[in-house]
Amino acid sequence: MSFTQTVKIDPRHSTAQDATPLCFNSSWYDKLADKDRPYIIRIFVETQEIEIMDVTNKRVFLKRSPYPELDLTRFAPGNAVTIHGRQHNIIQYANIFTSNKLSADNEKCFAIIKPHAVKNLKVLSDVVDALRVNQLSFERIQLSYLERKHAEFVYSQHQNQSYFTQLVDSLVGNAIFFEIRGFGCIEKFKNIIGPRDPAQCAQNQLRKKYGIDQISNAFVSFDTEAQALQAINYLFQLRPISAPQVAEKTVVVILTPQKSAEIIDFILDRTKLSVSGIHAAIPTAADIQELMISYNGVIPCYKEYCDRMDDGICIAIEFEGPNAVKEMREICGPFDPEIARVLKPDSVRAKFGVDIVDNAVFITDIEEEAEIHSDFWFRVVE
Repeated sequence: MSFTQTVKIDPRHSTAQDATPLCFNSSWYDKLADKDRPYIIRIFVETQEIEIMDVTNKRVFLKRSPYPELDLTRFAPGNAVTIHGRQHNIIQYANIFTSNKLSADNEKCFAIIKPHAVKNLKVLSDVVDALRVNQLSFERIQLSYLERKHAEFVYSQHQNQSYFTQLVDSLVGNAIFFEIRGFGCIEKFKNIIGPRDPAQCAQNQLRKKYGIDQISNAFVSFDTEAQALQAINYLFQLRPISAPQVAEKTVVVILTPQKSAEIIDFILDRTKLSVSGIHAAIPTAADIQELMISYNGVIPCYKEYCDRMDDGICIAIEFEGPNAVKEMREICGPFDPEIARVLKPDSVRAKFGVDIVDNAVFITDIEEEAEIHSDFWFRVVE
């Protein structure tokens, strides 16, 4: 679905800095009508304001108003953004000006953490933190099993080299892969991980910490965006792996990108459970409503809590082991961070929670829901 707009500048708001807003075609799913409704979102960057136009009725839907939570990285085509409780799917840039302005900021790259490095899951938090420091964002993260044919695809450009078989062998197994977006992300990520030979890496480059040699060097990255897009389209067809469904032995932890690296480290330092699944994706508002319906009337600020969960990317991590739900409840602490700071001061929510809506993590709270949560995050959400 595509819509176009001729941008008209309101002279009352025209300044040298924000005369032309950034414009995006979006759609919002109307459940009552069972149809997508088209909108045009106009972002005034310098003044951090937003305006939304109703395409169907050719009128202003939301007057120009402050939007202090503006994060332009969220407005990339294909992303979902929640604005005042409504989840808008960003379809495309609405004009050439916006496309020219933002296309360079939305370069994509693809990275794989090799199976030998995945055994130390601190590598996940190190990568997530490095992306944040370098002003890059991840669109998707997934833990999947790579078969030989997948590894051969990844290393196809090396198929005539004597070390091809060794490279392929190094990639067969459970691997974590990322779709990354941001200005200059290909070169930035190469600098994050360092040269192919860990011995040549600087101390702050990740191959120095997790690499073994030039074959088992912890990461795969690609030299061009075209190569990255090929890998993204091929490997993200795989489903994320998760544990066999034994309810009392699994628990799902959900977090958003903010402080996620610190929270992952915090949990890994305190649990004996093993990680059986990782999947970061953007759930729809309808998905969240379906999953959370049993919590309506149980958790405070239910609507606001659901809105936060469907406001962009969620990282789902499945842990497996005896009494998994009980152990993770102890680590995460009471639902309300204020209560957690009194009763469980060394818990996730006490350390990282802000308030009852932004409480750092959502976790499987009762064993009977473990299978439902695992199915949802690892088999339903794309």
